[in-house]
Amino acid sequence: MGLLSDRELASLLPAETHAFAGPVPTQSVSSDEFMPVPQTSAQRRVEARVKELGATLARRYGMTYTYERRAALATDRIAALKAEYEAAGAERSNLRYGYVLPARD
Repeated sequence: MGLLSDRELASLLPAETHAFAGPVPTQSVSSDEFMPVPQTSAQRRVEARVKELGATLARRYGMTYTYERRAALATDRIAALKAEYEAAGAERSNLRYGYVLPARD
């Protein structure tokens, strides 16, 4: 049983496709029990810094693992899981279950 109305749920986005999947949480994610609060400016700065550090370290250690390069590794386990996920379409997978508010620019 959810506590949010249909109108409130319609104003939210699924967390598994719209929340940053980083090593630390950078925004409030809600199940349908409460309305998530908007991402704060401090959370946005942390998210940007984590992305920046990830890109810098990936370049430094030669870990540029792009989608195109992954096509050559179609037999690895991660590629198989990604293909399985994409074949499932837009169905929820509970990887990051919940909802987030749309980003405000």
